[in-house]
Amino acid sequence: MHWTWDADRSTLIESLPPSSRSIGKLPVLIEIGQELGFDAFACKSVLENGYDYYWNRHQQALRHAREEIPINAVPTLIMHTHRLQGLPSLEQLRLFLDHREV
Repeated sequence: MHWTWDADRSTLIESLPPSSRSIGKLPVLIEIGQELGFDAFACKSVLENGYDYYWNRHQQALRHAREEIPINAVPTLIMHTHRLQGLPSLEQLRLFLDHREV
């Protein structure tokens, strides 16, 4: 299932306060997930058990970016052995995408 902002933003916006829906309750979140096209069982599983899993994955990604790569600026683009850090000019981006040194 692929989520798209354009197609689903009205469902999300309508679900936010001050609507009458209590988005702090699991059944309401599952219902919103279903309205967005997600499977109810999958939503329930992620909401009940997924926090630790996704938190740990996020922490691993941050650690990888900080220690192994390292990423010191945002945005950082990495392609093969080429790295482009910070906001590039259009010409720098074109050179980078052509696999040439910038």
